[in-house]
Amino acid sequence: MDEYSALMIHIKKRMRYEPEEEQNLQIYLTKVAEQLNSLFVDSMIFPVIFGRHDELQGLFTSSLSAASYFRLFEIMCYPVAVTGGIGIGEWTVRMEDGTSA
Repeated sequence: MDEYSALMIHIKKRMRYEPEEEQNLQIYLTKVAEQLNSLFVDSMIFPVIFGRHDELQGLFTSSLSAASYFRLFEIMCYPVAVTGGIGIGEWTVRMEDGTSA
């Protein structure tokens, strides 16, 4: 079976932002994710999108692509602190017209 890499990105200290700041931050991070999604389109199963207010996730064909995406995301959103994780394994539950969230 093929192995895939799920990337999860979490915004640290999101609760410390004022509501307007948080909304602007989410708009900016969405734009960063869209730019990186277009750069990594050939190595993605599902693009990186917001799953909740402080979490983004996507599915990649390789762990190297997922790690590279995360590092670039981290650089592009500085000074906003983020943390991330990559899960590597099989993709067994598939939903038609699903997303990474």
